[in-house]
Amino acid sequence: MSLNDDVRWYRQIEQNDDYWIESAKIDFALALDRLLHQQNLTKRALAERMHTSPAYITKALRGDANLTIDSMVRLARAAGGELHLHIAQRSTGVRWTEIIQGGLQKKEASAVRTWAHTASKGASHDQPVAA
Repeated sequence: MSLNDDVRWYRQIEQNDDYWIESAKIDFALALDRLLHQQNLTKRALAERMHTSPAYITKALRGDANLTIDSMVRLARAAGGELHLHIAQRSTGVRWTEIIQGGLQKKEASAVRTWAHTASKGASHDQPVAA
C-alpha cells in the first residue's frame, strides 16, 4: 500500500459518521480521565459521588460507551467539571482554551493574550478564527 493509498483511505473514513461518533466518545473519555487526574479522583470515588458502580465509571472511561448527554453532564459534574459542546463548520479547526476563573496564572494569561491578538486579526496561520 502506498502513501497515496493510505491518505485516500484516511480521507474516506473521515467521511463516515461512525468515525466522528467514535472520535467524540474517545474525546469525552480522555477528557474525563484527564479531569479525574487533575482532581486526584479515583474511579471508585467518582462512582461514590454518582451513587453508581465503579464498573459504570470504567465503562465510561473505555471510550466505547454510547453515553447520553445527560450521562456526560453528570459524569463531568461529579468529577468537578462541566460539559461544553461546540459545533463548527467542517473546514474550521477548533482549539479549546481553558481559562481558570478567579484570575489567570502568568503563562495562561500570556497564551490568552496571544490568542486574542491573533483572533483580532481575523486569522491564524491563514486559517479563519472561530470563537
